[in-house]
Amino acid sequence: MKLPDYWLSRPAFALGGSTIERLEDIYTRCISHRSGAWIEDPLPVPKWQFLCWLTDTKGLLLHGTGDPDIGEFEPRAPYDRSNDDFSKQKAVFAAGDGIWPMFYAIIDRANYRMSILNAALRFEFPSGELSDTRYFFSITRSVLARRPWRAGVVYVIDRAGFTMQPRYRLGGWTVHDPHWANPEPVRPLAKIRVQALDFPLLDQIRGHDDETVAERSAKAPESFPWLDDSS
Repeated sequence: MKLPDYWLSRPAFALGGSTIERLEDIYTRCISHRSGAWIEDPLPVPKWQFLCWLTDTKGLLLHGTGDPDIGEFEPRAPYDRSNDDFSKQKAVFAAGDGIWPMFYAIIDRANYRMSILNAALRFEFPSGELSDTRYFFSITRSVLARRPWRAGVVYVIDRAGFTMQPRYRLGGWTVHDPHWANPEPVRPLAKIRVQALDFPLLDQIRGHDDETVAERSAKAPESFPWLDDSS
């Protein structure tokens, strides 16, 4: 089976030994103290690579938002079109991936009325091997043309107390979703500012028709991403 081409691959990157040493130093000084403070240090790599390094090697979770002043996350039940109870529970949600939460950080939903569709998944092949992380990002087509970006924040969060979403079926595939939930309030370890240009898949955000998505998701909630012909 071949993955549909609308699933975007994570851009490839490799970190050398000296770069990793610098990242370890930033981690020790800015994150391990769990103060919730800003990571202000100049990074030796793009921010998305630093965030991927945190999730991939440190086992940390991330949460993207436009709010720079969250001292504690409170559990809440989000609006979600997907066909699973995990995504609809009252909880603090975070991602075990470095790119996905950046989307939430840079999309300006406060000043633009839009719907969003997004995912970060690893697909399980018949051999049991997993694909690299694949992404889908789409917003209301009429709003996409206005480039509704903002400066945002990605919060770094400890994984303790979180549970990962169980594997599920999507489009004939078993998928592993780096979507984590904690039913209790959560204090962040640190936070970092991000801009739209920090998001490596900015030019690959798609547009969709809201009415088409609403109709198709109601009829077949398991058929994400409910593409319309003009996407």
